[in-house]
Amino acid sequence: MKIRSLILTTLLIYFGSVVNSQSIASPWIEVQDKGMRQALQVLSDAGLIRSSTITFPIDWRAVAVDLHAIDRNALSPQCKAALARVLASFNYAQDSYYGGRISGSSDVPPTEQFAQPQRSKGELSLVRTAQSNYFATRLTLNFRTAPVSANEIEVQSTSLEGSYFAMRSGKTVFSLEQTELWWSPSFLLNGLGTQSVSPLQKFRVSYSDEVSEISWRLQAFAGYSEDKLRTADGDLEHETAHGFHLSFRDPLNIEYGLGITESKLDYKVKQWTGSVRAPLSETLGAYIQWEHRTQGTKEASQNRKLLGIDYSSYYKHFLWKAYTEYVSDDSDDYGSIGMQAFQADGLGYDLRFTMGDKRAVTIEHFRPFASGLLSTYIHSWNERPGYSENTWAVGFSWEIRWQ
Repeated sequence: MKIRSLILTTLLIYFGSVVNSQSIASPWIEVQDKGMRQALQVLSDAGLIRSSTITFPIDWRAVAVDLHAIDRNALSPQCKAALARVLASFNYAQDSYYGGRISGSSDVPPTEQFAQPQRSKGELSLVRTAQSNYFATRLTLNFRTAPVSANEIEVQSTSLEGSYFAMRSGKTVFSLEQTELWWSPSFLLNGLGTQSVSPLQKFRVSYSDEVSEISWRLQAFAGYSEDKLRTADGDLEHETAHGFHLSFRDPLNIEYGLGITESKLDYKVKQWTGSVRAPLSETLGAYIQWEHRTQGTKEASQNRKLLGIDYSSYYKHFLWKAYTEYVSDDSDDYGSIGMQAFQADGLGYDLRFTMGDKRAVTIEHFRPFASGLLSTYIHSWNERPGYSENTWAVGFSWEIRWQ
């Protein structure tokens, strides 16, 4: 299966690269860029971006239309900094590129928050992208040393995670991919309800439009997990899943999201997710999320609610965001607070503190380094089933690209 997937992806990348020599922006803004999400949310709360920003990935073309309509002379310092950050990423995504990423960690931390993809003690990734007017492809080969089973999951030592082949037809994008989805305004809950740690290998379709000042986007996917998960009988099986998500923004600049996901391992799990995000001012926003989850039968159900507030500002050449979230479900309550600060060139900091049974602390620093971006972090967490006896880790990640 892996060999066939590798050959297919390689051929698709070659096909996409020769269809048309004219380069365009890559199709999506993805989950991995924390500073980009922060900047987009600032522009969104100010009403400068009409596209929905509560679900990832986000279509670059829809955002680009909004960017070109912005009057820079009328912007606040905060919005100017956010626009500079988004434009820097947009220009960076214009051309096809080769790339690489090397990372190392003393242990494998739980991957429960936005943009925390580290799943092994050592990892080397090689990337090649190609783009045209109608196609975009990326081949990512990941080689992982000392993979660790987390939450009873058998993690593969080689992976195509991060790869995709996308085709655009008007306002619709079709893709074969293994990229991460995030269907939530939260930093803690992704809104999917699947059990797999790594992104699913899937087929996804996305359609976006604007009607009567209401912009909306519909996404649907179907796929299965790359890694094997342990069933209740002790066997290792792939998880299968499918779902859809509708997000839209009304004329008052309030964003709404509604999603349904159904997955199956040794029994079916269905999750309904609803979310709302409202800007209270140009600097202050609030959001809520509700999840209803059934396992096997309707009697085995669980409800979970989330409330979040964030505040953004611009100070000392940094775009700042502070946020707090509170989660309550049928068995546990916990909260999180965090702070982020980023510049347009990628320099930044990310601090997160989670309290309760899922107690964790993450401190991460980002810095441009040798034509790339270097991040270093320290992460600590409470003891949990499926992880090693260690409750802390230090690590680094260095990514570089070239045309």
